[in-house]
Amino acid sequence: MKRTITFMAAGFMLLGTAIMAQITMNEPYLKQNTSPAMQKLALHKHLKVETLLQEYDSIYSWNIDTSTAAWAMPAVGKEVNFVYDANGNILSKVVMKWSGSAWVNSYQTISVYNGNNEQTSYISQNWNGTTFVNSEHQLFTYNANNDQTGDDYQTWTGSVWQYTSRDTFGYDVNNNLIWEIYQNWNGTGWTNKTLYTYVLNAHNVVASDTTETWSGSAWTYVSLDNNTFDANNNYLTNISQSWTGSAWLNSSMDHYMFDVNNHEIADTNWQWSGSAWIVNNAYAYIYNAANKETGYSYADYIGSGWVKQGAAQYTYDANNFNQSYESRIFKNGGPGVNYGDSVYYYYHTVLGINTITSNKGIILVYPNPSKGKFNVNCDLPAGGSQSITVFNILGENVMTEPLHAVQGDNLVDLSNQPGGIYFYRVIANSGELIGEGKLVIEK
Repeated sequence: MKRTITFMAAGFMLLGTAIMAQITMNEPYLKQNTSPAMQKLALHKHLKVETLLQEYDSIYSWNIDTSTAAWAMPAVGKEVNFVYDANGNILSKVVMKWSGSAWVNSYQTISVYNGNNEQTSYISQNWNGTTFVNSEHQLFTYNANNDQTGDDYQTWTGSVWQYTSRDTFGYDVNNNLIWEIYQNWNGTGWTNKTLYTYVLNAHNVVASDTTETWSGSAWTYVSLDNNTFDANNNYLTNISQSWTGSAWLNSSMDHYMFDVNNHEIADTNWQWSGSAWIVNNAYAYIYNAANKETGYSYADYIGSGWVKQGAAQYTYDANNFNQSYESRIFKNGGPGVNYGDSVYYYYHTVLGINTITSNKGIILVYPNPSKGKFNVNCDLPAGGSQSITVFNILGENVMTEPLHAVQGDNLVDLSNQPGGIYFYRVIANSGELIGEGKLVIEK
C-alpha cells in the first residue's frame, strides 16, 4: 500500500509525513484514496508560521448506536494530558479507553523535535496495568533542505529497541520526491521490499509512478499509475494498471473535478472489465468560505443507479481550527446506519513564537495579479541573506531562489507556470520567516 500524505491548501497549512505526534484519534475516513497522485507527492517541509496555534486539552471519540443512529454514551476513547513545547509541537499525550465502568490507560506517545520543528523521534508506550512500557519507536532524518530522508521503525524487545523496517526517500535538484524504498530488517541487515518511483512533469507534479517489489535479486513491476491534468495543473484522471509479467493491464481509473478555487469537488472511480470501463463509486466534497473542507459523501453505483453508502462532516471555529468530525456508513443506502464514529476536540489557543513583527522588514509584491512576472521589493534589516520559495495550489515547490537585493526590487519570473493562485515565503538563511503572501497569475 502506498504511503498516504495529506495536503490542506486552506490557510496555507503544510503537513509532512513526519508529524506523527500531531495525529490524534484515527478518523476512519470512508474514502481511502483521495486523488492518489496528490497523496503520494510528499511535501516533507516543516516550517511553522501560524501566529495563533490550536493546542488540544482533550479529544473524545464516540461510536454510533446502530439501532437508534444516535451517538452512544459515554465516549469510547479520549486523549488527555497533552504537553506542548514553545513551538506548538505535541511532546506527549495519553490515550485512554472506556472499560464499561471507568476510564483506563491504553497507551501514551512521546515525541522529540529538532530546532527546525522537525520530528526526530516518536515513541509509543502501552499500559501494562501498572506503568507504561515501550512498544514502538520511529526515528526520522532530514537533509539540509528539510526534506525527510529516512523513517526507521523499531519495536521493544523488553530490553532494547530492535529494528523492523525502514523507509528511505530520494529527491531531485528541485526537492521533489522521486523515489521511496521500503525495507525490512532480517536480523542482520536490511532487505528490499517495495520501490516507488515518481516521474514529474514540467510543473513538478507527478505524471506517473511505478510500484515494484523485490524478488530476492531484482525489482519486479507490480503497478503503474498515469495522470492527466487540466489547465490549472489539477489532476483530471489517474489510471492504474497491473503488470501481467509481459504487459500492463488496465485496473482502475479515477476522474477528478475541481471548482474555480481549485478545490476537488468530485472523484468518480471506474473499474476495468477486460474490455470497457465500468463505473464503480464516487465521492463529492464541499467547502466553506474559508476554503476548509466541511464534508464529503460516498456512493456506489449498483445496478442502474447510485446508492449512498456514507458521509462525513467537519466543523471549525471562528479561527478555522477543527472542532469536530463525524462519519456514518449507511445500511442499504440509509437511513439505517451500519457504523459511525465522532470526534470532538477541546482546546485552547496560544500565540505562536513565529509571529511576524515589524522589525523583520517589509515585503511588497507588484504587480499582483500579473502575467507571471513579479517585483518583490524588500526593505529588510541589514546583514544576512534571504530567499523566496513559491508553492502552487497543490503545495508543490515551483521555485526557490535567493533575493539579492535586500533594499530594493527582485524580479521573480513565474511566466512558465500556468495561471492560478500561488503562495510565497521569504525566509532568512537563519531559517527565520520574513514574510509570506499570495501571488495570482492571470493568463
